[in-house]
Amino acid sequence: IVGIVADGEDGLYWLQAKIVIDCSGDADVAAAAGAPFNFGRAGDHAPQPFSLAPGHVKNAESVSFRNFDAGYVDPTNAKDQTRAQLEGRSHLRLDKHDEQQRMIYVSPILGLRESRFIDAEYVVTLDDQAKQRRFPAVVARAKAHYDNHAFDYENESLEAAVFVGAGQWQTQLGHDVPYRCLVPKKVENLLVACRAAGMTHDAHNLLRMQRDIQALGEAAAVASAQALKQ
Repeated sequence: IVGIVADGEDGLYWLQAKIVIDCSGDADVAAAAGAPFNFGRAGDHAPQPFSLAPGHVKNAESVSFRNFDAGYVDPTNAKDQTRAQLEGRSHLRLDKHDEQQRMIYVSPILGLRESRFIDAEYVVTLDDQAKQRRFPAVVARAKAHYDNHAFDYENESLEAAVFVGAGQWQTQLGHDVPYRCLVPKKVENLLVACRAAGMTHDAHNLLRMQRDIQALGEAAAVASAQALKQ
């Protein structure tokens, strides 16, 4: 990669860059450059369900939001995102509201949990997380429970079904995040520092939290600066 073509208010324009950091969430730059990637779970390639959280007044005194899983969507397909917006809002009609318990807004964007995963120099797995594996070239530490939102575990991997079936959904896991999971195969001058970094569908249920993604972004920026200086 020597730069990117961007689309803005003034139309298409060229941005030359010695290093590109893809923080799109969907590995858009990596995919356009020909980097290999996977999408969704192995069985049917479905990603984790999306959410469309409304804000609401509770007991006429507190404001919060109600997170729920609204269905499946392909985040890389604009037409499917439009369908998901309509489907997500259709669920809101099922709620009964009054002055004490009522909605005050609906999220303007879909809560997209999962999209592409690059085929990186190292791909983090659920086994890495269950064994709380350590790596020498670590750029972050991830810690969370196994936040799998599948409706149909028969279509998840055997490992995921066993892990959740054994009552481990809320078990806290922690592991190193190696630098190599930011480095895509077959494309030079590119780092992927977002939820599309090198991990499996199973591992992504833990390694997608905001603090983890922020740490990956910082690590990619530091690595890029060091590479340019050296």
